[in-house]
Amino acid sequence: MKIMKSVGLLVLGLAILCCGQNAFAQANILLNGGFEDGPGGSWTNATHWTSSDTWGGEHITNEPSAAYEGTKFIRINSFGGSSHVLDQRWSASAGQVYELSGWLMTPGTNSFSPTNGYCALVLQFYDALGAKIGVNCDTPHFREHGPSSWTRYSTGPVVAPAGTVTGRTLLLYYRGSPADATTNGWVYCDNVSVVTSEPTRAGSLLNPDFEVQPAGTLTNIPYWTAFGNAGAVISNYPHNGRFGLQIYWTETLLGQTWDVTPGYTYSCSGYVMTPSNNPAQWPS
Repeated sequence: MKIMKSVGLLVLGLAILCCGQNAFAQANILLNGGFEDGPGGSWTNATHWTSSDTWGGEHITNEPSAAYEGTKFIRINSFGGSSHVLDQRWSASAGQVYELSGWLMTPGTNSFSPTNGYCALVLQFYDALGAKIGVNCDTPHFREHGPSSWTRYSTGPVVAPAGTVTGRTLLLYYRGSPADATTNGWVYCDNVSVVTSEPTRAGSLLNPDFEVQPAGTLTNIPYWTAFGNAGAVISNYPHNGRFGLQIYWTETLLGQTWDVTPGYTYSCSGYVMTPSNNPAQWPS
């Protein structure tokens, strides 16, 4: 086996032979995910949703033609001296795979124009004592020059960690780091859903494309076992999708076992690259 001679990056994405999610519609775990219930005004008036920031957003009821679906939607306000969150909690089970999605856009008038800030939909998980478990699992971030027509944003599949009893869905405006000064602009949000899902799959492998969140260090990749710790799931070199695997030191392996059928022939394929600005170096 060839061993890297010096520090470098190795990015791996396994080929997806079969990665479709369930074809049939799943029931939305969220209540009032389309924001059709509630009298309008502050976004806290959207039934079943809560926020400690009364005017961090608005429940728009008087612009029916602007809604993605139905006649009402949420408008996230990206101004003021703090980040803004609207959230809903729901019963969740450890080990279950979930997917959060919703539709976002910014209007042509008063469009979202941050420097470092962004909007996103976020999944969090909590234990029986109400303590947060693990990391935030975000959709791609809605930033400056985000779409001006309704566009679906999704976390992809997310595995609830051990100890989970509650899930939390957040509509988030984050001011960024360093924090933006007062920023003008709106982001519209509609048709938010959380559904039970399945991990991506390629033949016998689960999460072959490393798209299942939480995306973290080598020792915390769903469905994989690490032998070493010099690697992580990263977002800057995916083969397709959002994520890819990075290995950056020698003697580092990642493995997965599966049940086999006697008499069957198995093969494995994937995509590998090393970036030109920090290439892996091999012995001559």
